[in-house]
Amino acid sequence: MLLQSLRQLITLKANEGAKSVGGDSMGGHLPTVLDLLIGQCNAEDEGVRSMVAECLGRLALIAPAHVLPALKALLTKDSPETRATVVYSLKFTITDQAPMKELAGCITDFLLLLKDSEVMVRRAALITLNSATHNKPSLIRPVLRSDWLLPALYGETVYKSELVRTVNLGPFQHKVDDGAELRKLSLACMDTLFDKCADKLDTSTFLVHLQDRLSDELDDMKQAAYQLLCKLAVREPFFVREVFCPSSPLSCLSPAAPPPLRSSLLCNRRRMCGIMNTMQAPLIDQQATFVDQQAIAQKRRALD
Repeated sequence: MLLQSLRQLITLKANEGAKSVGGDSMGGHLPTVLDLLIGQCNAEDEGVRSMVAECLGRLALIAPAHVLPALKALLTKDSPETRATVVYSLKFTITDQAPMKELAGCITDFLLLLKDSEVMVRRAALITLNSATHNKPSLIRPVLRSDWLLPALYGETVYKSELVRTVNLGPFQHKVDDGAELRKLSLACMDTLFDKCADKLDTSTFLVHLQDRLSDELDDMKQAAYQLLCKLAVREPFFVREVFCPSSPLSCLSPAAPPPLRSSLLCNRRRMCGIMNTMQAPLIDQQATFVDQQAIAQKRRALD
């Protein structure tokens, strides 16, 4: 109840647009509130940690110069719960009222947790990256020039057998893939980056990692990958056709095609037809435009 009441108060103050410690009645109590929230960052209950993260993120809207350095100092804590809570809190700071100047100076330190050894920390970092790209792409664009962000993101799309564990359910055994959510989140990040920062992406590398997800064990992952491939086919039809179908649509199913793609497409012919139609539509439009231009040129020459 205390955290819920505190969250409502902080949200109210943040919506009022206070930007400095002395700008409202919370200013004198800010250090006390901040210490209280930081002390709960490593709580065992995930629901409590989520609420603490939201409170910290909203609090950073009120006093970014004081709160963001305090959060940055927690990124190196030994507790993975604390690191996950802190990086997740940034999601609630990157809003329409986000303090862009202060965030630009520390966003890299938060996103570096994409390379953390703990799954829960990488999961929180992916959520924050996706939210930041969607709400404030200008904040992410400079980080995309680095040599670690995209490789770290693409690395989370890979199926990792070490994250698969077997659970005994009486006489039965059930496999649990702890990396499935990371793959879903990373693919969602790729989708958002493609929508917001496509000019900063290398299409060939992007397509290689997207292609691997077409043969994922999870059906919803395959569906998400096909939807993203359709987007890519609309924007880069010639490139996608040359990579997947160098001569004709049937060549996608030939032995020369990549094995994961070939096996996946054999089981999803209807989806493949949809992708082919998506790729062919821009090509047909461009060909029709070219033919029309030729016809107009011929009429002009005849009039002359």
